[in-house]
Amino acid sequence: VLKMRTVMLCSGFLLLLLLHTGSCVICYDCENIDMLAPNFDPGCGGAYFDGQTKEDIDADGCFTAIYPQGFGMRSVDGTSDYEDHFCENYGDDYNFIGYCYCKGDLCNNDRCQYCINNNATTLL
Repeated sequence: VLKMRTVMLCSGFLLLLLLHTGSCVICYDCENIDMLAPNFDPGCGGAYFDGQTKEDIDADGCFTAIYPQGFGMRSVDGTSDYEDHFCENYGDDYNFIGYCYCKGDLCNNDRCQYCINNNATTLL
């Protein structure tokens, strides 16, 4: 009887684990604007970033923000409102700001080369 209860408890626990439908994402997490920020990294605005990461169990995407003069920010997209590879651009050639969103672990390591919607320009 004790073995049967143990098997049933273990089976129930495994079933609960399988039924969990939450998402989790790991994103690069940095900025090179505020030198006192805990995630400050001078290379944050560069292409092919490979540094500090952040995991969020409630999110499913990441973002990259590119600012003028090589400044940047990368982290978890807490809204989950954006499609994979969606991009937004603001400003002009001299004061350009671009935001790009992606789905999947560590997808925010570049400078938005994947932008595909009409609202975006590739940020090189």
